[in-house]
Amino acid sequence: MKSLASRLQLTALASIFLLGNAVQAQETEIIWEAFIDYRGVEGETHPNVADYDLRLTDDGGPLKDFATGTELDASVIVISEGNVEPNDFGLNFPPNEGSPAYELFNGKVVIGNDGLAGLQARDEVKLSIVFKGLDSSKRYNFRATSSRGGNYDDRWSFFGIVGTDAHVSAHIDASDNQNLFTNATFEAAVLEDYQVALNTGDNKTGSLIGWDNIEPGADGEFTIEAEQYGGPTPFGNAVEGVTSRYGYALTAIYLAEIESTGDLRITENPPASLFVPEGSSASFSVEATSTNALEYQWQRAAPGTEDFTDIAGADAQNATYTSPALTAADHLASYRSVVKSGGFELPSAATLVEVDGVIPSITNVEASINFDAVYVTFSEPMKLGLLNDRTKYAIEGLFINDVTVRDSTTVRLHTSQQPKAGKYSLVAKELEDRAGNVIDSNASVEFTTFTFASETVGLEIWEKVGGAAINDLRNFARFPSEPDIDYSTATIDSDPFFAAVDQNTYGGRFRAWLLPEESGSYEFFLLGVCRT
Repeated sequence: MKSLASRLQLTALASIFLLGNAVQAQETEIIWEAFIDYRGVEGETHPNVADYDLRLTDDGGPLKDFATGTELDASVIVISEGNVEPNDFGLNFPPNEGSPAYELFNGKVVIGNDGLAGLQARDEVKLSIVFKGLDSSKRYNFRATSSRGGNYDDRWSFFGIVGTDAHVSAHIDASDNQNLFTNATFEAAVLEDYQVALNTGDNKTGSLIGWDNIEPGADGEFTIEAEQYGGPTPFGNAVEGVTSRYGYALTAIYLAEIESTGDLRITENPPASLFVPEGSSASFSVEATSTNALEYQWQRAAPGTEDFTDIAGADAQNATYTSPALTAADHLASYRSVVKSGGFELPSAATLVEVDGVIPSITNVEASINFDAVYVTFSEPMKLGLLNDRTKYAIEGLFINDVTVRDSTTVRLHTSQQPKAGKYSLVAKELEDRAGNVIDSNASVEFTTFTFASETVGLEIWEKVGGAAINDLRNFARFPSEPDIDYSTATIDSDPFFAAVDQNTYGGRFRAWLLPEESGSYEFFLLGVCRT
């Protein structure tokens, strides 16, 4: 099955590029599109893309019409605030191929290049990206992303749009871990309605922040504010990140000028994605305002297409629409509403529907080499809010102290002390996949705790060490007693379990007995990234 990021590929761009669909006779049209690359790369950044660091006050300049390369009246500058200058970080990881960020920026902006502005809450660093010279009679669509690395789940930023007369959220969370959220999508969020949080430290899935139908103020300006986020998150630890780490500013920006639709405004879009159990219906809603009467027409696009057609029936002509029971044939279909008023038509953002008829299960249980944890792997991404509840798990003979959610498919259960080679059975109950399918609470999975054996190596990993020197690991507060991972493997090679290409600032340790078959002089060779 495709990743969520690739499944969202069409939907991610729908509200940007579906503005010329033939079914909307007076629908808004794109006038120009512009891209900004934070520190472009010669020969790789497209020549029709503006290249500004946007880190220090007054960085910036005119935008370029991407179609022609000509400079526009519209421009961008940054205002930097705080007790220190924002850090200027080095090499970044690009988003995954096929992700929404990849599809929007590939061939135009180089996201995985050198350079990225840091946001430190402890030093009150704030960056404000100000768009100027805009036409107040037009509207604008904005998209942007940031991607520092592959395992910094404690490095979050929040972004807000200010200075507009109107706008509507159009963010795309392409992750399985909910690495992007608003106060509407994550109940514990510490955000205002005009803000969104993004795990800028770990965004290889290419999530996008965005707002549509932006009406700049009478001065022809609006601003995107960026700061480090330190509140609750669906996963990771942003609070810890505020203490000693960073958030990151934007590395790739898109802005489009579009025709106005009078006083017709969509004020709340349907969600970008929706997970539905097979056999259930899906409900959608859109909110709009106008001084004239509002008309609605819900549309559907078949899986893998952008060809929206009207859904027949009066039920599809309201602000809300509930589909018939969905089947596997509806998997990856898209839905949207076209709102009409005063001679104008305006499409909502599209919702990509994933229909899931598979009951989730536990595919692997492995005990730790330190006899105090159990790793549980699920067959598919699960609801994060349920995974971290220790009462959802039971191991007869062991007490579960707490749960660490590694990601949406893996948890680490911290248990009472385990004996060597002990035989146990694990039961999980009331856990759900993202569509709401419930795991079989009567199914148990047998496992055996660790014991010493031939052809076995102990691997321990400490994440977010904060440096690449051996002494950084030795001086790390959780070394050596609290590793993040402690697996048993059959080889002295961490890559199959912890791929270095996606990771930053971690340390590891192997433990094994080496028993030579005969006495003699032996030479040992170690190879590792950075320091060994």
